[in-house]
Amino acid sequence: MRFVLLVLVVSFAVAACPSTTNVPPKAVTALLDARYAKITDFSLEGTAEQGNEKLPYTYVMKQPSFVRAQIGGTAITFDGKALLLVDNDKKTAEKKDLSSYDDAGKLMLIHQAFANFVCEGWRPPLLRPSGFTVVETGGDRWNITVPVDDATVKEQRLVLKKASGELVEKSIVDKSGTVLASTKVTEELLDPTTGLDFPKAWAQTGPGGDVKIHVDKATVNAGFAADLFKTDVPEGYSTP
Repeated sequence: MRFVLLVLVVSFAVAACPSTTNVPPKAVTALLDARYAKITDFSLEGTAEQGNEKLPYTYVMKQPSFVRAQIGGTAITFDGKALLLVDNDKKTAEKKDLSSYDDAGKLMLIHQAFANFVCEGWRPPLLRPSGFTVVETGGDRWNITVPVDDATVKEQRLVLKKASGELVEKSIVDKSGTVLASTKVTEELLDPTTGLDFPKAWAQTGPGGDVKIHVDKATVNAGFAADLFKTDVPEGYSTP
C-alpha cells in the first residue's frame, strides 16, 4: 500500500494576514481549545483503503504529545521527543530526534507523519492565534483560510462546524487555485463520554492517490500508560 507514512522536510511558515471577516480568529481558537481540553487520550481501530487494497490500522494518542499508529507490519511512534518508524516485515527501524525543533515545526512534522491515520476533528487543526480569516456560512459553518508562505502552496482551507469545531472538510490550494490535497468527512460518530462528534469515516485525495479511512472502533479517555509510546529500536532490527 502506497501510504506516505513519514514526511520530514516541510515548509511550515505561515504568513501574517489580518482578519477581515465577521468572525474573529480568537472565536475559533477558543472553541477548539475548549473542545480538545475534553480529550485526554483516544484510540482508534479501523481500515485504510487505497484502490483494491485494504489494511487494518490502529492509532493511539495520549496528551500532551504521545502518538502511536500501526498499519500492516509498519508502526510509527512519537514519544514527545523522537519519532520512530519500524518495518516489522523487513526488520528495519528509523529514528529521528525532534527535540531540537521548535513547537511549530514539531507539531507540523507530527501532523504530517500521522496524516493517513487521523484527521482534524480528532486532532486540532494547525492554526496560530491569528493570521487566518474566518467566514461564517449557512449559520453553522466556519470557512477558515490560512495563508501559507511557500513557493507553490497558497493556502490551507478548513470548514469546521461552528457549534463543535469538528472538521467537515479541508484542502490545500496552490497559487493557481488548484486543490493539491483534500480531506472530506463522510460519516460521524458521537462519543458518549465527552458529548463530542468525531469523524468516523473520511476520504483523502493527494499526490499519493485516493485513500479512504473508516473507524470501526473508537475509545475516548480510557487512559494509556506512557510506556506504550517507547521509541527504543527493537533488538535485532537494522537502522540506516
